[in-house]
Formats: sequence, C-alpha cells, structure tokens
Amino acid sequence: MSKRTGWGAAALWLAWATSASAIDGTVSTRYGEVGVHNGALTFRGQPVEPRVEGNTDLMVTQANTYRIGDVDLVLVTDIGGALCPARFRAVAVTRAGATVTPVFGNCGEAIEVKVDDGRLRMVQPPRGGEGAEDVYVFDVVSDHVTENGKPLAGKR
Repeated sequence: MSKRTGWGAAALWLAWATSASAIDGTVSTRYGEVGVHNGALTFRGQPVEPRVEGNTDLMVTQANTYRIGDVDLVLVTDIGGALCPARFRAVAVTRAGATVTPVFGNCGEAIEVKVDDGRLRMVQPPRGGEGAEDVYVFDVVSDHVTENGKPLAGKR
C-alpha cells in the first residue's frame, strides 16, 4: 500500500503559465509512455481513442504518476482559462492498454492526492474559499470515478 500526497497542480500551473509554447511531453509507465503531442493525449506514441484534448492544453508529469498493483495511473491536467484553470483525467495503464476517465475537478488548481487501497483520492479546496472541499476517487478495480461519493457523470 503506498501513500503519496502533493500540492502539485499549482506548481504545474505556474510552470505552464511561464512557458512560451505548448506542453508536449511524456511520462514513463511500466507499459509504455503516456504523453501529450500537438494538444492530444497519446499512449505509446499514438493518440488515445476516443481522442482526448484539453480545454487549452493537456499536461503530464512524472510526479503525478502512481503505481497501484498492476496498474500505472497518470493524473493528467486539463489546462483551461481564467474561469476554469485546471481539471483532471486519470489514465489507467496496463499491459492491455490505456483507458481514460471523464474529466473531473472543480476548476481549482490546488490538489491533494493520496493513493492507497487501490484508489487514487484527490481533494480540492472549494473555489472561492467557501463551502466544502470536493473529493474525487478513482477506483482501479471498478475503473470508475466518484465525485463527493456519487458516480461521476460524463463521457470518457
């Protein structure tokens, strides 16, 4: 059982905001590279199907890559604009390939991530500082995301 915590999105956002070009890059998993090329999410150098593109861009970093049993999980930042700076997707990578969750998050840049018991748990403080925090859980076994305990609606 592994546990990791981080406030990586704010730092990632700052890195993106100070960059002059699009964020093409890759991260390594045990089963192949997950990356961003020309604004589209890729696995082993090929666009994932169905095609995944960010609002403005996508970003992957090795710091947001986790091992959960036989699954490597990559938390992808979907970069937006001033009204919704960041949302997220989880890419579950196995020997069989890569699957991508629907986009989730409350548009806030700050996140806290914990991994244990076969789940990635992401907590975001409320936007604007008022109300309850939002909790998103990706369960590797069921391949589903919940938002505040309810199944996440949305397309993959």
